[in-house]
Amino acid sequence: GFLPGTDTLDSTLIISAHYDHLGQLEKAIFTGANDNASGVAMLLKLATYFSRNPMRQKILFIAFGGEETGLAGSNYYVNSHPILHLEQISFEINLDLMGYGEEGIKAVAGYENEVYWQKLVDVNSQMKAVPEIKRRRNRPNSDHFFFVEKGIPALFLFTLGGLPHYHDVNDRPEVLSLDHFLSVYDLLLAWLQTL
Repeated sequence: GFLPGTDTLDSTLIISAHYDHLGQLEKAIFTGANDNASGVAMLLKLATYFSRNPMRQKILFIAFGGEETGLAGSNYYVNSHPILHLEQISFEINLDLMGYGEEGIKAVAGYENEVYWQKLVDVNSQMKAVPEIKRRRNRPNSDHFFFVEKGIPALFLFTLGGLPHYHDVNDRPEVLSLDHFLSVYDLLLAWLQTL
C-alpha cells in the first residue's frame, strides 16, 4: 500500500512486516500469532492512521512473504525488483513479534542506525510506553537486513517478554497478552513523526 505525503519531498518511508509463518507440517499447524500476525496487525493499524493523517514524506507499506524461508520476499524486493529506486527510501522499519512488550522492545541494527534508535529511546523516555528499548547489531534475522546491507537506514523492532512460544504450535492468539500493543503503537506514531 502506498500513501502520498503532504510535501513534494522525493523521500519514502517503508513500513514492513512479514505475513508468512511455518504453515502446516504434517498434522501440526503453526498459526504464528505473535510471529507475525501481531506485526501485520501493527502495520495495518499504522496504515489506517496515516491514511487519515498523512506524513510529510510518502509511506510504502509492504507485507513481505518468505521471511521464514530465508528472507525471500525482502531479498527479492531489495536486490531484484524494488518498486522505488533505493535512493528514494529514507528509512525502513520492520515490525515483528508485537504481541508482548512487558520487558520492552529490541531494535536490531540499532548500533548501525544509532541516531534513529536514540530518537526512539528519547520519545519513549517522555512517553514511558515500554520499560526499556534495547538494541543489537544488524543480523539476517528479518526483512530489514537487506535494506541495511544496501546502506539504507533501517531498524527491526520486536517486543520482549511474554511466553517463549517461537516457531512452535503454541504461538496462538489466545496466549498473547497484547498488554503493550497500544502503547507500542502510540510510541511508533510519535517516533515516526520525528523522522
